[in-house]
Amino acid sequence: MNGSLSVQRTVTHYGKGPTQYISKIEQPSGVHVTVTPSVLKFTNAGDKMSFTANFTPSKASNGSFVFGALTWSNAIHTVRSPIAVNVLSL
Repeated sequence: MNGSLSVQRTVTHYGKGPTQYISKIEQPSGVHVTVTPSVLKFTNAGDKMSFTANFTPSKASNGSFVFGALTWSNAIHTVRSPIAVNVLSL
């Protein structure tokens, strides 16, 4: 990536009844990641919600990838998405 980057994703709730998923981020080295909103509140199965992941580099990674993860959890399920970023310039 060159400088900051924002990525929007949409997820679908396939569970039963209402629930909320809370985000947790394992920050890649040299990259600050935020998620907006940080909590997804679903009412019914089939509900869709969108979130934005914002990536702000603090140092170039010298051609190597750095790794982290975005995890969404409720009281029952955990969904983990790996993050791999190569910061070319700030």
